[in-house]
Amino acid sequence: MDAAWVDRWLREAVQRAASKPLPKSREELADLQASGSLLLRRSLGVDGLWSDSRQPPPAVQTGSADQGGFTLERWVVETQPGVRATVLLYRPKGGERHPVILNPHGHWPLKKAEPVVQARAIEQALCGYLAAVIDSPGFSWEGDRPVERKAMGTHWDFVPTCAGVTATGVYVWDIVRVLDFLESIPYADCAKVGITGESGGGTATVYAFALDGRIRCAVPVVYAASLEVQPDNGCPCNHLPDLLSLGDRAHALALRAPAPVLLIGATDDEEFPPEAVRRTGDKLREMGDRLGFEGWCETALYEGPHTYSEPMRRAALRFFDRHLRGFPEPTPVPPESSLAIEPADSPRLLCDPRPLPSASFRSIARERLEAAGAATTQAGGHLGALGGSGFEALVEASPTPGAGAALVLCDQTRGDLPRDWTPVRAPGLWGERGPSARYCTILGVPTALAAAAALTAAARTCPGRDVVAIGPMACVATLLAASLGATLGTVVLCGLPQSHSALLDELGPDYDPQLLPILPLAHLRGDFPALLAEAPARKTIHLPLEATLSELREALASGPNGGRNR
Repeated sequence: MDAAWVDRWLREAVQRAASKPLPKSREELADLQASGSLLLRRSLGVDGLWSDSRQPPPAVQTGSADQGGFTLERWVVETQPGVRATVLLYRPKGGERHPVILNPHGHWPLKKAEPVVQARAIEQALCGYLAAVIDSPGFSWEGDRPVERKAMGTHWDFVPTCAGVTATGVYVWDIVRVLDFLESIPYADCAKVGITGESGGGTATVYAFALDGRIRCAVPVVYAASLEVQPDNGCPCNHLPDLLSLGDRAHALALRAPAPVLLIGATDDEEFPPEAVRRTGDKLREMGDRLGFEGWCETALYEGPHTYSEPMRRAALRFFDRHLRGFPEPTPVPPESSLAIEPADSPRLLCDPRPLPSASFRSIARERLEAAGAATTQAGGHLGALGGSGFEALVEASPTPGAGAALVLCDQTRGDLPRDWTPVRAPGLWGERGPSARYCTILGVPTALAAAAALTAAARTCPGRDVVAIGPMACVATLLAASLGATLGTVVLCGLPQSHSALLDELGPDYDPQLLPILPLAHLRGDFPALLAEAPARKTIHLPLEATLSELREALASGPNGGRNR
């Protein structure tokens, strides 16, 4: 099996999931909105954070500046423990309450300081909107440029992704909590809230809009491309665990139907091509025609490359004027050349000049694993599905104190383990092949995540314990727990596949790829042993899956802990 076969296999899986029909009746739509909202929360990793009784988050204003036609306010909002979102508020002059436009941004090198991001926020403020620009967490292509929130980590780190923590999930939750904060200030009219963003900001726009019913309308720009047309587009931020179970991007937007949506695309956009954006719009309009939601979804394509151009900004403002303020005619907008764009290094754009230590994607993932593992032990060993897989997982974690016991993770229960070895079992998604062989999926690793949570809890109780992982899922769970900070002794990996391709080859071409939550193709081409470089075990030993008990004992006896397991 070569990379081309894997790519073709995955593309077909994505296209098949994206081709799922949209609802044909209002009853079907209600069912989709109920089940899909829960699935989306799990996929974003915010289901444990969501509450209908949230209080406004802690927020500190760090400065303000008079910019002529508006005031530029600098804020730091703690959106979850240790996560400090930097936010610019472009506040119109005047004492009245202003309708709100939330502005997540794309992967610009300067993030919120990028001129194209500043331009749209300034235009919104001059037209009477309170424009909130929320800085994205982490970094991707920013390099050494003066941007904030880099301490969160890189978007290209797939270890937190395997634990259900993604940059997109953190960003969407930032947006939700910033809206909670805006509800607490007197000059924000949060009964009239819209959202717009481009590229990666379009990603955040779609999912924040789908998640939060307070946002009345949305304008995703150069993003909402149908996966039927472009199944492998986007950086890691465009790929969320198990989101294909929901369907296409049209299905995510349908979670809020008939709330108004304007899809904007660019004719020369290769990442999110115009025909793919048009396909999303066609699917939503066809559904709207069937259900009587005429005119709720519009599509507009503009000449030019992948950007948020001046004509696009004008179209978005006309849309917001119509749907948030009921204006039949658009508000006059000053020409772009007259806008007071700040230099990228301007202190007026720096919200957190002396940043406190920040949480990171990895630390969030580690804390969630530890909490899940602790809950497992406290609940008598039972743990529900993690990571939004939609499939039930059962974990048994019964760490036994004492230096003489190794922890064992098995892809399936084995009855021939020594009595002084503590089993940590996580049954997965099994596919029968042959009279006795059983195989499990590990792409998307919902069950490996559950096993990693149990292992993390056990390692915290008795740090430095030796670990035996039997089977590919168990190996990946062990590497995941170790890379996120579990303190392990000698690690024996039995049957670690060299790559996802090797695993797929073992499963065979008849295995149903619909069961696999699809992660980015770059990750799927990667090797599992790359995780070993980050696993702080004292020694790692590889054995074949068919290793005998005597070989396992010998491997542990050769480790730093001597022969204690004999």
